[in-house]
Amino acid sequence: MIHSPINPLLAQFLAEAEELLEGIGAQIMVLETRPGEPAAMNELFRLVHTMKGNSGLFDLPAMTRVLHAAEDLLDKVRQGKLALTRDHVDTLLAAMDFVSGMCAQLATRGEVGAQAAHEVHDGAAAALAQGLRALSGEGGQEDVAVPAAPPPEQGIDVPAEAMAAAARHGGALHFLRYQPEEDCFFRGDDPFHTARHTPQVVWQRIIGARALPALGELDPYRCLLGFEMLSAAPLAGIEAHFRYAMDRVALCPLTPAAADDGLDRAVLAEALAAQRRIVALTDDAPWRAARLSAAGAVVANLAALCGDPAPDLPEACAAALAGNSDALLAIIDRLASPAPSAAPVAAAAAAPAPADDPVDAVSPHPSHARSLRVDQGKIDRLMGLIGEMVVARNALPFLAQRAEKVYGNRDMAREIKSQHAVINRVTEEMQDAIMRIRMMPVSVVFQRFPRLVRDVSRKLGKDVELVLEGEDTEADKAIIEALADPLIHILRNSLDHGFETPAERRANGKPATGRLTIRAHQEGDRILLDITDDGRGIDPVRIRTKAVEKGLVDAATAEAMDDAAAIQLIFAAGFSTAEAISDLSGRGVGMDAVRSAIEALHGDVALSSTTGSGTHLRLTLPLSMAVTRVLVLEAAGQLFAMPVDMVIETTRLSTSEIRGIKTERTILRRDRILPIRELNDLLGIPRPARIDDDGEQSLLVARLGENVVALVVDGFRETLDVIQKPLTGVLAGIPAYSGATLMGDGAVLLVLNPRMLL
Repeated sequence: MIHSPINPLLAQFLAEAEELLEGIGAQIMVLETRPGEPAAMNELFRLVHTMKGNSGLFDLPAMTRVLHAAEDLLDKVRQGKLALTRDHVDTLLAAMDFVSGMCAQLATRGEVGAQAAHEVHDGAAAALAQGLRALSGEGGQEDVAVPAAPPPEQGIDVPAEAMAAAARHGGALHFLRYQPEEDCFFRGDDPFHTARHTPQVVWQRIIGARALPALGELDPYRCLLGFEMLSAAPLAGIEAHFRYAMDRVALCPLTPAAADDGLDRAVLAEALAAQRRIVALTDDAPWRAARLSAAGAVVANLAALCGDPAPDLPEACAAALAGNSDALLAIIDRLASPAPSAAPVAAAAAAPAPADDPVDAVSPHPSHARSLRVDQGKIDRLMGLIGEMVVARNALPFLAQRAEKVYGNRDMAREIKSQHAVINRVTEEMQDAIMRIRMMPVSVVFQRFPRLVRDVSRKLGKDVELVLEGEDTEADKAIIEALADPLIHILRNSLDHGFETPAERRANGKPATGRLTIRAHQEGDRILLDITDDGRGIDPVRIRTKAVEKGLVDAATAEAMDDAAAIQLIFAAGFSTAEAISDLSGRGVGMDAVRSAIEALHGDVALSSTTGSGTHLRLTLPLSMAVTRVLVLEAAGQLFAMPVDMVIETTRLSTSEIRGIKTERTILRRDRILPIRELNDLLGIPRPARIDDDGEQSLLVARLGENVVALVVDGFRETLDVIQKPLTGVLAGIPAYSGATLMGDGAVLLVLNPRMLL
C-alpha cells in the first residue's frame, strides 16, 4: 500500500506491478505442478516481459537487471531449450520476492531514490541475476555486464569519420555502436532519447541496422536504425547510462595513439568530402570533363596516402568522363571507410528478436479493455451518499403516515407513497450498482496461498497439495481484504498441526501427499468458505489435557465435555498444543485471533474434526458490510434492530408451549429443542416480555454459528436497509450493540450484536 504522497506515474506503476507480481507468482506455481503447460508459460513470460518494460520507465537498474535475467531464462524454457526444474522455480520466486520488496520500498518512500538507494540493491540484484543466468546455461555471466572492450582490430570496425573525429579531439575516447532491438518500443525503450543523451559525445551518426524495406512495407513500430558515437566519458559513466541496454552496445576504447596513424584523418575526410561534392555535380558546363579529370587525379593521390592502390581508378575516371560518375563515387566512399574487419562484430550486432515473437507480435495492437481505475476513497464517498439517500428514502413512509393521520390528507399521503416507490427503485438500483463496483473475487486472496503452502510445507518436510475451488465467488472488497490474515492463520495452523509427514501418512495407509482444499461459494446473501484437510484431525483427549494444563478450564469441566465441545477449545485465547515456540506456532495467538477477526466481519466460524481423517472449518460471512438489512424489534417501548441474516424465522409463542429443563426455559421447534431468552433480560430492562390477550408472545428464532436460540421480544416492525455507523464515546464500550443508524423519522436505531447478547 502507498502511504505517502507519490508521483501519479509511479503510483500507476506500483499498482500495475502488484497485479503483475501476483499473476507471476500464480503462474510459477502452476508451472511447478505442470511444467509443460504452454498457456501458463506464455502468460508467465508475458507478465515478466511487461514488468521489465514497465520498470524501464524509472531509474531502477537493479530491478530491471533481475527481471531481464528472469525473462531470458523463461524464454529458453519457453523455446524448449531448458526444462523447468525446482531450482528454476525457487530462484524465480526469490527474484520476484526481491522485485516485490523493491516495490514496497518505493511505495513507502513515494519516489525513486537516489544512487545511494540503488546501491543497497545492487549486490542482491547481481547475485540473483547471476544465479538465473547460471541456471539458463550462461555460466552466470550477465549480459548487462560488459567486459573490457577489445581494440579496433579485434572485432569492431571504427569508421573513418569516427577516427578523424578522434584525431581532432586528441584525448582518450570510447567508440560505441548501439543497436536497439527491433521491438524495443514495446519494452519501454526510447533508443533515440538514450543515444542523444549519451554523456560527453564528440561525434555521432545514425546507421541502418539492415537494408530498409520499401516504403509500403515499412513497419513504423519496429526500430531499424542504430547509432555510432564517440564519447569522452569514462567507461563507468557509459555503462551507467546504458545500464538498461548494455547487451545491445559494442564498445571500444580509442587512445590518442590508436587514433593517430600518421595520417591527418580530419584533412583526409574533408578532402574526400570535397571531391565527392565535385564529382556528384550533374551540370553540363563545358569544363565538366576537365573538372572530373582533376577530381580523378586528386582521388588517386588520396588513395596513395591511404595505402590503397585503387587499381580500378582509371576505369572509374573514364566512366566519369563519359557521364557516369558512380564508379568514382564508390572509390571515394571506399577510401572514407576502412575495409571491414573479418572479426565478428560484438554482441550489439546480434540479430534482432524475430518479428513473430508471440508476446511482441500483439503489442502494437493492444486490446481496449473497458476498465477504469478508481480511487477507493471515491467509491467509499459514493457509499456514504447512498447511505444518506437510504435514510431520506426511509423518511417518506413516515411523512405519508403523518400526512394521513395528523393532517387528514389522504391524497397527499397517496402521492408521497407513489413517489416513495419511484425513489425506492432508483435507490436500490444505485445501491446495487455501487455494491457491484466494490465486489471482488476471492481469487484476489486465494492467489497468494499456493506459494504459502509450498514454502511452509517444504520447510516442515511435508508434501501437501492445495486445491482451490470457487475462486470467482465475489464479495465486498472490505470483506475480501480482511479475509487474508485469518486464512493465513488457518493454513499455517493446518500445515503445522494438521498434516502428518509423508512417512507417517504412508504408515497410516494414506497417500504420502496430503490434500488441503479451500472452497468458496455463495448462499443467499452470505459467502461460505470451507477449508478441509485430510490430515490427522484434532484429538479431543489432547485438547482437554492442554486446556487443563493452561488453566483454561478445570478438570471436571473438561471431563464433562463431549468431543465436539472439546475441540472448540482451540478457539480459546492463549490455547496452543505446540511443545515449542517457532516462527510458525506455539505462541497461542492463532485460532482465537481467527474467530475474533471473522466475528468483527459479522461472520461465524464452525469447526468439526475426525481423528485420523481430517478437519473441516467453515467461515460464514456477509457479502457486504456496507449495507445491512435489519428487522426492527420492539422491547419495553423501545426500538432495536436485528441483522436479518441471523434471523431464521419470526412466529408467535404460546406460554403453554414452554418447557423447563433444569433451570432452562425451552421450546420444541421443528423437532429441535431451543433455549429461550428474553430480550428485555439480556438488555437489563426490568420488565417482563409482553403477553397478548391470547396468551402468546412474539418469538424470533436466531442462528449463531451452529447454535439456534429463541428470542422473546415485545413485537416486530418493518425491515430496513441501513448503513451502520460505529458507536463512539461511552456507547463504544458496550458490546451488546454493533452500531447505530437513523430511522426515517430521524430517531436513532441501535443495532444489536446477537453474538455478544446470546
